[in-house]
Amino acid sequence: MVRALLVVCLFTGCAPHDANAQANAHANADADAHAHADADADAEGKAGGTFRFAAATADGVGIFDAATGRAIVRAPALPVDDLVLDPERGRLLTFELDADDEMGRVVARSFWTAAGWGLGAPLQLAAVDGIARLLPVPSAVVAFEDAYGPRWHVLVDGRPRASLPAPMPRAVWSSGDQVHALTQEPDASWTTRSARATESGFHATTAAPVPGLVHESARAVALAAGVVAIDVVGGALVLRLAERTTPVPVAVAEIADARAISPTRAAILAGGPTRLIVVELGSSGSVSFASLRLDEPTRADPRFLSRALVAVGAARVLVATAVRVHAVDVGPELQLLRDASFRDDGARAPIDGPLR
Repeated sequence: MVRALLVVCLFTGCAPHDANAQANAHANADADAHAHADADADAEGKAGGTFRFAAATADGVGIFDAATGRAIVRAPALPVDDLVLDPERGRLLTFELDADDEMGRVVARSFWTAAGWGLGAPLQLAAVDGIARLLPVPSAVVAFEDAYGPRWHVLVDGRPRASLPAPMPRAVWSSGDQVHALTQEPDASWTTRSARATESGFHATTAAPVPGLVHESARAVALAAGVVAIDVVGGALVLRLAERTTPVPVAVAEIADARAISPTRAAILAGGPTRLIVVELGSSGSVSFASLRLDEPTRADPRFLSRALVAVGAARVLVATAVRVHAVDVGPELQLLRDASFRDDGARAPIDGPLR
């Protein structure tokens, strides 16, 4: 009880609790910072100016500038349910839904041409009679599928290879070919699974229980201190690291996405109402946080991995809702300032990046 009270006290002294408070405190500074009308003129000098990101659009996919929000190239596509950049192979991978035959398709498009940025002709890698989420690793592409029972597949040269029966991940991270995931088991318990994905299939598979998680939208991020599980308990955010549980006094209904933005910081997109929350783990075990309220709904299904956050370094986060993408700059003391000059040029969730 004493620890919880101390943690809450640290929270209240570390950062603003809501976007309204932040907006009032920083309105003048924000206006001065974005006084120039032409956002493209100084794009290379701004955070994210040399980076790009991929996103869905109303009728396809696109590559966008991470500093300005400007669309660089677009391409038509079926409704995009998931997308991820595959830089080693120079392509954008999407999972697209075809309402006509009620099938999903894993599709690859080159994002680079002889003339520069571009989106090449779509190449179908696999058909899925269900839902899929994608993760490229050096040796292959991993497709997490929920069709006739959940399985992890390895795709090599566009063809499915060996598969592994396992639940759909709520969060994934990788190191080389080693894939890690947070999964909810059929009995509602939680597990972190690891497997090495190669051209011949999955190897060195392990699973470890994650006790204490209760909400179906729980997510996880890998930080320097370890894997931090992100939960919702009693309508509030809770962080779990090893055997330590830390409540974060922010009202949330569910977790849409979470991403590490530095070795000690994570960005969390929560729903009910929609908020970007950035948390920082101190060396002594303390936790600081700041939150910024957004007005649009998230695009997430608590049962599946979602992609709504892109970290452009530790100082800039792109946040994708069902409507648009916002750019939020993160100050050294966890100040969250929305970049008012960032264009609404048609990008929306899902998103992935950054890409230099």
